[in-house]
Amino acid sequence: MDTSVAENSNLGGSNYHKLESPTQLQTLLGADLKRLSVLYFRAEWAEICKTADPFIKSLSQKWKEPLFLEIEAESLPDVAESFEVSSVPCFVILRGHQLLSRIIGAELPQLEADVEKFVKASQNKQNNGKYEILSETTQKPQPPSSALNVNKLQAGTGPNEDETEEQLFARCKSIMQQSKVVVFMKGDPRTPRCGFSQQTVKILQDLNIEFTTFDILTDEQVRQGMKKLNSWPTFPQIIIKGELVGGLDILKEMIQNNGKEKTELEELLEQ
Repeated sequence: MDTSVAENSNLGGSNYHKLESPTQLQTLLGADLKRLSVLYFRAEWAEICKTADPFIKSLSQKWKEPLFLEIEAESLPDVAESFEVSSVPCFVILRGHQLLSRIIGAELPQLEADVEKFVKASQNKQNNGKYEILSETTQKPQPPSSALNVNKLQAGTGPNEDETEEQLFARCKSIMQQSKVVVFMKGDPRTPRCGFSQQTVKILQDLNIEFTTFDILTDEQVRQGMKKLNSWPTFPQIIIKGELVGGLDILKEMIQNNGKEKTELEELLEQ
């Protein structure tokens, strides 16, 4: 797409939204887990975003299928931190909660190419039955072992600079299996380091659910390994019986009874 053409576009399509809150993000992403989403992190003070603004809006007019979200990184720090945005502009492409692409800087031709690629992949899915994602779990976790306390859990096998991906995944899975409910979060239950982690801890504590945690800020290898292993780009990651169930938004859905005798979370924990 010619950037000069994009600069003449002031309005996005009906699929273009300016994000107002973390809750809105959870609602929009959770509405259709098969839909492509393009998250555009920007800042008003960044001159380079003045070029990116009309460009991404014109993309939303060209491609009607994806959801385009404009996010003020400084106004919504929890969202920016959740996606580990440290500079703007930053573009994150998701399908549901699966990370497809991350572009840092005003690499607009690359952004357009990626959007086109993933839109066409979605359109052609019926032919091959598989989406392209950055990573995916290829092995089912083993049954969890007995629960450990927080300090013991975090003190496990430490990071190793020479660790292979296979060894890293094995270490991640070991942590995932060390108690019935494990939360990979930023900080710990006493001092959560982001709003999403704080809300997750509060929900589990209010429900009197026993859980252990792993502070991903203490181990960058585990932090990156968990994102790749589980095809889940953000934290917290909630693990139940050795398997990823999702993040905060999924947890909120699981504690709704929807007229049933037990919630989905209660049923899962009782299995």
